[in-house]
Amino acid sequence: MSTQNTFARLLFIAAIAVIILGFIGSIVLGKAYGYYGFNVGLFFGGLVSTLITGFIILGLAEMVNILDENRSLLRKIADSNTGVTNISNNSNVNTISSQLPEI
Repeated sequence: MSTQNTFARLLFIAAIAVIILGFIGSIVLGKAYGYYGFNVGLFFGGLVSTLITGFIILGLAEMVNILDENRSLLRKIADSNTGVTNISNNSNVNTISSQLPEI
C-alpha cells in the first residue's frame, strides 16, 4: 500500500497493530483461561474478532487513499484548460446540453 495521505497511512499502521496485538492477545487469552492448558475456543474467538476489526480498519484506510487519489485527479482536471470546468462559459454549457439524451 503506497499511500501519500497521512491519515490513510496512520489507519494502515493501526490496522496492522490491531491484527498483531490481537493475535498475541488471543494466545494469552487461550492460555489464561484454558482448563487443560489451552482453550482453543477463546483463542479462535479472539482471533476472528481481531481479524475482522483489523480488516475493517484496513478497508477504511484504502477508502481514504482512493478518495485522496480521486481528489488529486479532479484537481488536475480542474487545473487543466481542456476540461469543462468553467460553467460561466456558455459555449461549454451549450455543448454539454446538446449531447444529453432526450427525456
